[in-house]
Amino acid sequence: MFEAIGDQIQTEIPDIRDQLMGPSRPGENLLDLQRRSAESRATAEELVLANHWAFQPEPDLTPQDQATDPGLLEDPGDDNQSLHEPSI
Repeated sequence: MFEAIGDQIQTEIPDIRDQLMGPSRPGENLLDLQRRSAESRATAEELVLANHWAFQPEPDLTPQDQATDPGLLEDPGDDNQSLHEPSI
């Protein structure tokens, strides 16, 4: 799943970068083109990652959600006790 997400993001970023850059500008030298490309790529990365579903926060659970998923109501008890006690 994560590999597929990475592949999708990896193809979206250059596409959006190219859209943001547009065609070469008259009189633009190589250094200006590289700078504009880097700025467009940074903006594209920001846009893709901010809008990708995998990076969206999970919605808060409502009492209705908690009532329909009994696993959420279970008390973990002392399952984590060994994490807090030094081993002998």
